[in-house]
Amino acid sequence: NLDNTEIGAIADADPEGLCAADTKLAVSYLYSDYRALLAAEKTAIAVICPRSVAERVPMIEATAAAARRSCCTAPISSV
Repeated sequence: NLDNTEIGAIADADPEGLCAADTKLAVSYLYSDYRALLAAEKTAIAVICPRSVAERVPMIEATAAAARRSCCTAPISSV
């Protein structure tokens, strides 16, 4: 049950992906860089969904450095 849960912000370097996420989820804050999101937003948890394997570790490290709890999914693609 996620009735008391809010998606406060989304970051996606891909402009089309960011637009699609906004259309689907109607999020208040959109970022083209996850580091900017981590600097600006004080989220309770960060859900990390990298597009590629190469992005995974830097995203996890940045989230840890920002002292956020996190959940990391498998990359969307293996490229």
